[in-house]
Amino acid sequence: FVRDALADDERRGAVKRLAQQLKVHSTFVSQVTKGKADFSVDQGTLFCAYYGLSDEQVGFFLDLLHRDRAGSREARAHYQRRLDRRLRELANLKKRWAVDKTLNEEQRLRYYSSWVPQAVRMVCQLGDGQSAAEIAAYLDLPLAKVEATLEELALQGLVELAGEGGRYRTTDETMMLGKDDPLAVRFHCNWRQKVIADLTESVRQPGLNFSSVFSLAEADLAKIEQLVFAHLDDVTEMVKPSQPRVLAYFGLDFYRLWRDRS
Repeated sequence: FVRDALADDERRGAVKRLAQQLKVHSTFVSQVTKGKADFSVDQGTLFCAYYGLSDEQVGFFLDLLHRDRAGSREARAHYQRRLDRRLRELANLKKRWAVDKTLNEEQRLRYYSSWVPQAVRMVCQLGDGQSAAEIAAYLDLPLAKVEATLEELALQGLVELAGEGGRYRTTDETMMLGKDDPLAVRFHCNWRQKVIADLTESVRQPGLNFSSVFSLAEADLAKIEQLVFAHLDDVTEMVKPSQPRVLAYFGLDFYRLWRDRS
């Protein structure tokens, strides 16, 4: 956590300035980044204040610190449970981001039946709205399928006609599935199947595809999850004010494989 914060600090002499803020020698800070020493709770609190962490991030960092400094297995397990609970709460993104629109069960089933309704709706955000023909060309879908999807989205209150010319735009309604929603699995599968289809058909667009499997310490697994959640917040804050001109897919999978069943 500390190492990554310093790496993101593009100013020269970041370690020295942090050491001055904490009133310690820069060698001690270097030892912390290498896992050879730990901050005290007071030093950890000063570190959080120096980098302007949110209350949520401060709580997580201090729990990490308490866990790593714990002198007994019981104390360490206690703070690990606190960290696990925080991660579960963070994982339920529906609680973190406002959600406005509630569809009935039949509408939800149809909306999440494939990636198409979500994609059609999002394309309507581009520019000053899009016509059915423009959406069909953008997504490489049959015009009749797009027209039927737009009609259903309009009935659900998720898109509306934007003046003359048959152009559609999205309404202000926000959609998101909670982690425990039964349709969340279908949603994830639909978009991953879309990615697989694009890769299989060699659809080459500027972007990023990355896959890796690696082994690591249990403690580092939790740290990486926290870093990922922090960056997801950064991405969300960047997207909110961004002018919609292109459609992009963001998919992420990071989890422990083959849990110990002993």
